[in-house]
Amino acid sequence: MLDGIDLGKTVQEKDLGVLTSGTLLWNDQIESCISKANQMLCWIARNLISREKTLMLRVYKTLVRPHLEYCVQLWNPAAEHGNWSLILRIESVQRRFTRMIEEVGLL
Repeated sequence: MLDGIDLGKTVQEKDLGVLTSGTLLWNDQIESCISKANQMLCWIARNLISREKTLMLRVYKTLVRPHLEYCVQLWNPAAEHGNWSLILRIESVQRRFTRMIEEVGLL
């Protein structure tokens, strides 16, 4: 109760851009970060003509990495049973970007 009004329960809350669930599982937050990073990769693929290594590195650090690292200290996906799929999905974003780079793409 707050000032005589019953407060409703919520399943999930977003505060400062971080999704928090009642069970304190961060799967939705991680999925959201991966989705935003993939959207940025698509935007980069559509709008950048040059795929030069130095340019692409700067673009990655500026546009993609902040989505993957925002509040990572809070929702850090620890390497334990059940989290491997999330960790591999985060790394797949990085691999996908690496394939976009001109001199590195075929490694």
